[in-house]
Amino acid sequence: MNVGLVSISFRSLTPQEILRECHAAGVAGVEWGGDKHVPHTAPERGREVLRMTTDHDLSVVCYGSYYRCGVSEDAGLAFNQVLETALALDAPAIRVWVGASGSDSTSPSERQEILDDLRRITELAAAEGIRICAEKHDKTLTDTDAATRDVMETLDHSAFRMLWQPTHGASLEENLVTLDLCRPRLENLHVFHWWPTAKDRQPLVEGEERWKAYLNRARGHADWALLEFFREDKVPQFHRDARTLIAWLEAG
Repeated sequence: MNVGLVSISFRSLTPQEILRECHAAGVAGVEWGGDKHVPHTAPERGREVLRMTTDHDLSVVCYGSYYRCGVSEDAGLAFNQVLETALALDAPAIRVWVGASGSDSTSPSERQEILDDLRRITELAAAEGIRICAEKHDKTLTDTDAATRDVMETLDHSAFRMLWQPTHGASLEENLVTLDLCRPRLENLHVFHWWPTAKDRQPLVEGEERWKAYLNRARGHADWALLEFFREDKVPQFHRDARTLIAWLEAG
């Protein structure tokens, strides 16, 4: 499993600055965000960032779009634009969100519209050799284990994958159940230690027991462990967390 960074962890930094810090931290790749560093409708920016990334001997891991299935097209963001930018970035995968409301507050007709759009974009991306990755996230149709299972069973497509991250405040055992659910479709992990709430960002080393269990369970399934967000949003904490994660993976 390789170690990388989710670029939106440092929205205030330029791509060049992020790449310099990634190189210093010893990570191997970047998931580039579509809201700041590589805007959704800017393929020329994608080509520029791809060149900078390869110049630093790093990989583009994923295009972290904010396309919401069943919502974004009507809101003015066409998936074809997202796909064109991902192709310019030479991203192997595109992160999307499955809708814009939780599974319990989405009507059957809305759910069908969201899943139809998810299938449509998955087929469009697959035709270009790109995978679609749904982020397991609240206020989407992948907010609970049952809802996530339903989405995965409904969209049985080889180009549809999952991104996993721990649920804040959940027990180790609860998070492992969710990880096991995603594991057959697992693309990447998003790595952070927020405990016990999302307001409490802790150094990754303080989550050693949990994260060693998650990493062991994900071996052979996820290609990348991507560090995301840090205590006080500080670059030095990113370097420390990167050293921690790399050491855990090297130790097996």
